Amino acid sequence: MQNRLTTKMLDWVHTQIISLTRQRIAAIQIRIDFLENQLRAGRKDILTPYHGKKAEQRLSNMEEKICSLEALLAREYYLIEEFGE
Repeated sequence: MQNRLTTKMLDWVHTQIISLTRQRIAAIQIRIDFLENQLRAGRKDILTPYHGKKAEQRLSNMEEKICSLEALLAREYYLIEEFGE
């Protein structure tokens, strides 16, 4: 009986972890899409208050943010693959 309860609890925890990981994946993907759309569609809007090196730095920062989010996304996908259902 105790073993059966432990197994059920572990299954429930596993399911919750997978669910939360999928939610994190969705949130990260939304953020990446938002940043990419900003870069693609509105470079002038993004850079209007900036000039020269400041504008270049702003673009570089956004591109770095996208790269770090993509790395985080890859890690989350790995977790799903490794421990998923």
